[in-house]
Amino acid sequence: MLRITSRWLIAPLLLLAPEISRAQNITGTLLGDVRDATGAALARTQVTITSVATNQSVHTLTDALGHYEAAYLKPDVYTVRVNSPGFKTSVQDQVKLAVDSRLRLDFVLEVGDVSATVDVTARAAMVETETGSLGQVIGEKTLEEMPLQGRNVFDLVGLAAGCTGESLRDRRRSLHRFHRDRGHVPVLGHFD
Repeated sequence: MLRITSRWLIAPLLLLAPEISRAQNITGTLLGDVRDATGAALARTQVTITSVATNQSVHTLTDALGHYEAAYLKPDVYTVRVNSPGFKTSVQDQVKLAVDSRLRLDFVLEVGDVSATVDVTARAAMVETETGSLGQVIGEKTLEEMPLQGRNVFDLVGLAAGCTGESLRDRRRSLHRFHRDRGHVPVLGHFD
């Protein structure tokens, strides 16, 4: 009887495993579309994403709709190079990819000599438009210099834009009051 019970207890945990691991994402994704000047999709176009710090490259091809996606990239600064036969090569420098971001970077290739390169220098600010999530990377220097009571990293939730946080200690007190009074539970890191 004990053996059946333990199986039933483990089964729900296995169902939750993908969601738990999804919350631990430490990589980012670069994606976008490659088109010509008329707006037509360019299939099988070579997209090369190179880390500025390590000079390591990831190569991918666009699909039939001109879409590319490079997942599981380490947070870093990248150079993205797009080339297709019969078109000028397009290069985008200083592409900053953060943790758990999906950064869209679209390209329009010009007809011309394959040896010619178009360097894109002026561009709009990179905004994550692929998901509705909000996030913020807190730098190492900020973490080291921030006065945290008890070195509790959950106290940093209040640093994120649009987010108000309460400490874990306050959260426990609130939960204790809820169980005692059957009242309202404030949410840790809720949005205004």
